[in-house]
Amino acid sequence: MLYNAGLMKRVNEKWYYETESAYICRVDGKCFPGDIDPHRSLLIGELQPDAMIALDYRVSAISPSVVYLISCGELDGWIEVAPNIERFMEGLSLGVES
Repeated sequence: MLYNAGLMKRVNEKWYYETESAYICRVDGKCFPGDIDPHRSLLIGELQPDAMIALDYRVSAISPSVVYLISCGELDGWIEVAPNIERFMEGLSLGVES
């Protein structure tokens, strides 16, 4: 589920102040990037509760990567699913012409 603008605003008002290590995670070499900075990211949706999708602005303020929080067995952290929002939308066939 991708958030609409109203839900995105509500969710991110709380996200900015997030300190829980289970959501921020850490760099451990198993997942890339592994961690996330709530001050430099924007939650845009979720696959299920606690499986959030975010824009990660740490590398680029203009073209953020899209990351997903995964927690299953050996993988635990944020994983890049697309290098930018355009590629993410293209992968989902959302408004991108071929």
